[in-house]
Amino acid sequence: MLGLHYGRMLGEHAALEMVARHRLSLLVLVVLTPLCGTPMADVSPPSPEEIGAFFRHARARLPTVPIVLGCARPLGPVKALIDRLAVDAGLDGIAYPAEGIVEYARGRGLVPRFHDSCCGVTW
Repeated sequence: MLGLHYGRMLGEHAALEMVARHRLSLLVLVVLTPLCGTPMADVSPPSPEEIGAFFRHARARLPTVPIVLGCARPLGPVKALIDRLAVDAGLDGIAYPAEGIVEYARGRGLVPRFHDSCCGVTW
């Protein structure tokens, strides 16, 4: 989870190093999504720049592990930006991609495939 420390990126890189020591079949990344009625309702998630940098770092650190962007991420215009960053970083999948992201991926020579399953399930 990116931004779990009240929107700040503090332990994410250490967590990536911890999981990288194990044989992974899949890594799912999610982003803090402030929800009404919760203690972090007014917290801002990490910036798109921080999120994109982490996506790139995760891809470089785990080049053979499938990495997907899960459905938990901020909505609105920033969702499309985060999804583009995921495509640009070479992530392997996006749960519920934002409007236009499938076309964006195709424009980069990718061939999107669709699965009717949770992002935590390997295909």
